[in-house]
Amino acid sequence: MCANANDRIRANGKSCDEHLRRRKEAGFDLIVYSKKMRAFLEEGRVKGYVVNRGKISFLVYWKNKDNGREILIALAEIELKREYV
Repeated sequence: MCANANDRIRANGKSCDEHLRRRKEAGFDLIVYSKKMRAFLEEGRVKGYVVNRGKISFLVYWKNKDNGREILIALAEIELKREYV
């Protein structure tokens, strides 16, 4: 992963499967919201909030006990803003 703590991240909270697929095929590393975070962001969107910006706070490794594979997890601070219509 090409990221460090305190790096700013572009965050939009929208479904971008096609964009992610193209980036992955091009060899870029990805940051993807967890299912729980996507649900939280959708709840906020319904209430009129959108993601304004984000920043990586910590990078931690999670190790799968079944296969021993390590996955780098970026823990981020996400700032929401109210969008008035």
